This record gives sequence, C-alpha cells and structure tokens, in this order.
Amino acid sequence: MERKRKTAGKAVLGFLLAPAAAFAASAVGNTCIWIKNRPLLKKPIGRFVRLDGHEMNVLVKGGGKHTLVFLSGWGTTSPVLDFKALYALLEDEFRIVVPEKFGYGFSDIVRTERSFSANVELYRRALASLGIEGPYILCPHSLSGLEAMLWAQKYPHEVEAIMGLDTTPAEFADELRSEELNLRRVIRGRLLNLTGLSRLGKPACLPHLTEEEKRILRELCVRNTCNYDVVSEIRDVPKACEEISRSPLPEQPCVHFISQRDPGVAWAEKWRKAHQDYAEASVDGRLVQLDCGHYVHDFEFEKIAGEIRELANRL
Repeated sequence: MERKRKTAGKAVLGFLLAPAAAFAASAVGNTCIWIKNRPLLKKPIGRFVRLDGHEMNVLVKGGGKHTLVFLSGWGTTSPVLDFKALYALLEDEFRIVVPEKFGYGFSDIVRTERSFSANVELYRRALASLGIEGPYILCPHSLSGLEAMLWAQKYPHEVEAIMGLDTTPAEFADELRSEELNLRRVIRGRLLNLTGLSRLGKPACLPHLTEEEKRILRELCVRNTCNYDVVSEIRDVPKACEEISRSPLPEQPCVHFISQRDPGVAWAEKWRKAHQDYAEASVDGRLVQLDCGHYVHDFEFEKIAGEIRELANRL
C-alpha cells in the first residue's frame, strides 16, 4: 500500500511539474530568440521623434495635396505594418503619416498613464516637429476613433475629413468597460509574451508583408502585447467617451466603414446606428458596410482606397 501511495504521489507530482517545465523551457527558448532577433528592432520603419524624453516612431511617405494620418486601434502591434496594404495604394497621391504612439510599434514603452486626449496632443506635437501642417484627413481604426473625435472637436481647423475604419463610437463606453478591460485577457497576453507564443499571431494574416517585415512584426508582438502603456490606455475609455459626449458631433466630411456584424449580436444595430448618426452630422457623410472582419483595412483595402480618393476629390 505504501508503495502504491508513493507511486501515485510521483505520478501526481510529475503531472504537475510537466507543464511548469514546459513553460520554463518555452520562456528560456523565447529569451534566446529575442536576444538573437533584437537587432531587427534597432532601426524603425519610419523615423524617431523625441517627445518628453522618449522616442516616438512616425512613418512619413509620399506626397500630395492632402495628408492622410492613420491612427491605430487598441493593442495593434505595429500600426506602420498593419496599415501597409492600404497606404501602399495611396502613397503616390497623398502624403502618408502613420504615428506609433508610446507602447506601439517601434516607439518606446514609457510606463506612464496614457489617455486618448494625451495621445492626440502627442500626435500634434510629433507632426509639428516634422513640419507637417494640417488640415489632415484622419483615418482612425477601432478605438482610435475616440482620438479622431476628440481631435476634430478640439481642433476642427486641423481636421479636413475623417475616414473611419470600423471605429468605436463613444456610445459604447459600457460595453468596452466589460469586454476590453479584462484581467484574464491581460494575463493571457503577458503569458503569451513570456513564452513567445505571441509570435504565432498576426503576421500570418498579413500576406502583403515581406518575410523580413513578418519577422519584425513577430518580435514586436512579443515586445508590445498587453504592455503597460496599452493596458493603461484602455482604462481611459470611459473618461474619453464622456468628454466626447459633452460636445456636438464633428461636421467635417466623413466616410465611416463598418464591418459586417452578426445581427444576432445584441449591440450590432446600436453600432450601425451610432455610425449612421456620425455620417448624418457631417456636411458630407456616408456609411459603408463591408462584409469582412474588424480590421477592415486588411481585407477591403482596395475599396477603402477608392473611397478615400473620391472623398479627397470632393474636398
């Protein structure tokens, strides 16, 4: 009987230690890969702008009468690479600007409290330091729609138009509080970083990237997923939504693209209605529904590029 107990105890101990050993081995292997690939991140795809003692990466390409400023959604690993399929179709006709806020892309992780209003000011300072004057056509994706709204409300003379890429309406403060700020999601993201499993995500979904760019994006996934700045930013959603709701909706011309939502999802109609309200408040607004996922610019980049050209021609 005693021997059976010892055998059972060893089996249980082995069962418990095996996942821990696998986790430790994966973490060690990830560290080795990170050290080997770290030089990939030494030179940004863009240029660094020094703000508040930290480096912020900004990609500037092309040229033309209008300036397109692409603002990334929450947690997007690298805006410069994520928007490439879309801006590559437009850089011969427009000046392209893709700022990567702190905690994103090649920019520093500064580990200070972030807010949507603060991000708007960082964008403005970065563009000013590069000598890029407005007005701008803002192209926000997802939660950066809050940044675009604040920008247009506070500095209307700087915003020529808004091309919303399935942006998050301010009316969704309650839904975001319950869905996005999820402790388990943050812990899972950081564990994926520690083990290196986050390398297996987004790059495979972006076939327009070169193999070198995919390698860079994999390392940025490990560096940036659920870092302090990204998590801090999401906590500011209720405050940003409240600030937006105190002012009228922007009147600048706009096109709002929204992704196909399952009609069975409780908030699908609320999402559509909010964007319709944005379009109707504009002097020249349209709502375009796309049959694709939330990262609309990764799927329907040709259609979106065409709509941007049409709107620019009307300005």
